[in-house]
Amino acid sequence: MSMGSTAHASASLARRGRRAGGGAGRLWLASCVVFLVLGLWFTAWLVLLALMFSTTARASTVASGLKAASTAAPTLAEPVVNRPPYTRKPSSSSSSRRPRHPSTTSSKKRPDDERHRPPIYVAPGPSAPPPPAITQATALPRYVERVPEGRVPPERVARQILALIDLSRPQSLAAELARAYRLELLSSRPIVLLNARATLYRVPAGRSEAVALAALQGDPRVRSAQFNMLYLHSDDRRSAGGRASLQIPQYGPRAVRLPEAHRLASGRNVMIAVIDSAVDTAHPDFKGAEVRSFDVVGAKDAAPDFHGTAVAGIIGSHGVVEAVAPNAQIMSVRAFHTKRGGEPETTTERLLAAIDVAAVNGARVINMSFVGYRDGHLQELLQTVSAKGVILVAAAGNGGPKAAPAYPAAYPEVIAVTAVDEADRRYEHANRGRYIAIAAPGVDVLAPVDGGRHQLVSGTSYATAYISGIAALLLEREASMNTASVAQAIAAGADDLGPAGRDDDFGAGRVNALAALQRVQEVAAHR
Repeated sequence: MSMGSTAHASASLARRGRRAGGGAGRLWLASCVVFLVLGLWFTAWLVLLALMFSTTARASTVASGLKAASTAAPTLAEPVVNRPPYTRKPSSSSSSRRPRHPSTTSSKKRPDDERHRPPIYVAPGPSAPPPPAITQATALPRYVERVPEGRVPPERVARQILALIDLSRPQSLAAELARAYRLELLSSRPIVLLNARATLYRVPAGRSEAVALAALQGDPRVRSAQFNMLYLHSDDRRSAGGRASLQIPQYGPRAVRLPEAHRLASGRNVMIAVIDSAVDTAHPDFKGAEVRSFDVVGAKDAAPDFHGTAVAGIIGSHGVVEAVAPNAQIMSVRAFHTKRGGEPETTTERLLAAIDVAAVNGARVINMSFVGYRDGHLQELLQTVSAKGVILVAAAGNGGPKAAPAYPAAYPEVIAVTAVDEADRRYEHANRGRYIAIAAPGVDVLAPVDGGRHQLVSGTSYATAYISGIAALLLEREASMNTASVAQAIAAGADDLGPAGRDDDFGAGRVNALAALQRVQEVAAHR
């Protein structure tokens, strides 16, 4: 074979080898791609199967959780809905109607059933957020003033008679009368505004109280004599614990428009006497406040009584509680006493002394957050005090809508105050009647109590504190006002509640501090 033939054959074999090698490489690459696709497909199926299994398990858990939640819903709702129950009033009274503000009234009105709808607790599903934690406001203890159904409070102190003897007569007459009528002389103290001595006697056991009273009433040396009447705050039910936070909402000040009213007056140079239990002046809310203290009882209390501290704090707190009259001077006159195993109480004899002390020492407003029966001696003193220009404010009572009028609120010389809640509904335990003059916030109102603590309190006592404070705002603007003119200004500026005009549930309506002040300014401008 020639050399040319040999070279040509070699070149041909080389070309065939290269073609064969290229085909094998392409086959290997295609195999790799196929295996990669199969791997991805298999992985995708595994992921899909895992998701299906997880969804099935979670659906089973959700069903079990919803079943348990629906079973436990009644018990879950209790701690979340932590407000006192309110009963809807008959439609004839329309006592739940919101006030009409000409400048802010909307043409749309909420249906009555929506406004009274009770809070609803909904058990959350697995994807819903957990229920909101109870706020510090709802966690605070509550104090409710009411007279338990069927309970008739005692009318007077057993076997005690109170006689008024003119100051012009000798002091020895009190003992002489005790010997003459076989009575035990307990005390005798001057009541300056009555120009008399309040002389207290005890009728010994076995002797008729009626006969002893008739003997004193028939003695010409005695101006007047009556049984020593009894006065109470109300039923005393308390809870323990709880300290307030600065973030606790307080609806009362905004409901009566105090922020705007305080631009016009804050109670400066007006003294408000709180005839009550002692005020705890060491409470942080009274730091920087001007508080004078008097005591007509003397004996120590067997148990703490925060009622006076709460009332005074609502009026003039300088701390957590937003005060009605922050610059007013507070005169604490202790007239209530708590005996061992008993509840706080006071008597005609102590009240005469307390009111006399308050008026003689410059009080322009006297707050009387207590209730009792008709009392001739007390009314005589209140008439005298009112004639001197002192503003008298008293609680309407917590005996319920069918209760008899409570005194001293029912006297014509006194402004009688009832309580409403945040929705302007009458406090369910409040008295009602023709003597009711005005309504003010008095349900779940934040107040200072004993031990430096705070508490949500309910009752006409605390609504009374609002009116006493607002009276001080009016007196700052017009010092010559008396009880009648203060009552007129407050009524004229009130936001009407219930049926149009005055009614037995709310009186003139819920007080509006700003409107009352504006009314006083208008009257002064037109003189």
